[in-house]
Amino acid sequence: MMDWRIWISVWVLFVVQAAHGAEEPEEESVLLGWETAGLEGYGPSPWEAPSFVATGLRLEGGLLRGPGLDTGGTAAADIWGGRGFAASTREDAIAQGQFISFMIAPEEGFSFSLTGIEQNFRRSGTGPEFFQWQAQIGEATEFINLGSSWSYTGTATEGEAQPSIALSHMPELQSIDEAVGLRLILWGGASTGTWGFGRLSGPDLVFTGAVIPEPSVYAAVFGGSTLLAAWLLRRRRTGGIRKAK
Repeated sequence: MMDWRIWISVWVLFVVQAAHGAEEPEEESVLLGWETAGLEGYGPSPWEAPSFVATGLRLEGGLLRGPGLDTGGTAAADIWGGRGFAASTREDAIAQGQFISFMIAPEEGFSFSLTGIEQNFRRSGTGPEFFQWQAQIGEATEFINLGSSWSYTGTATEGEAQPSIALSHMPELQSIDEAVGLRLILWGGASTGTWGFGRLSGPDLVFTGAVIPEPSVYAAVFGGSTLLAAWLLRRRRTGGIRKAK
């Protein structure tokens, strides 16, 4: 039978390795995803029920249409979006509230990293032509650009997938332990032009990354294992644990 000292050593080694591993990001996965199938009238705002939210994260307030957008005209089925993208520049679009936004935050004991954005767009012929994602980290007053702005003028009935946006190279978006505001700015259309996420099969807006348990989560486990080892040692010395014969 294995000696009790070896059992304790193996247990403590396991806990130490787990705590060390907790400091490294988990494998990239979906953090947050929305599926637009079944929506009508451009969808709700705020949209508080995404298709998926990773454990350790929470969506605060839902997906929102900016104050400069409306839901007039005839909306295509199975999209989430709006109408009124007449600003001619990104700065004008921000000032006029022609953007969509949401906020995510880690649960207590977790941090998270953002590594990419995947999205499907459907637009009318006079919908917005230019797009830019931005992020605001914590209580910072400045938004930062997530990659470059891009142009899309397609009008496919079922929508089209947009180029992936890589975020893993941005240190500001790694191991975040506070709330992050995200917004997509849209401009270069007409006041009656429409746009929305949709309508391809599967989620139409996805953020990828990793949720990271904080070392303190494992510190409690390690502390408990240390107490267990001390208790076992004390019991052994006082005869509370006897060797099998």
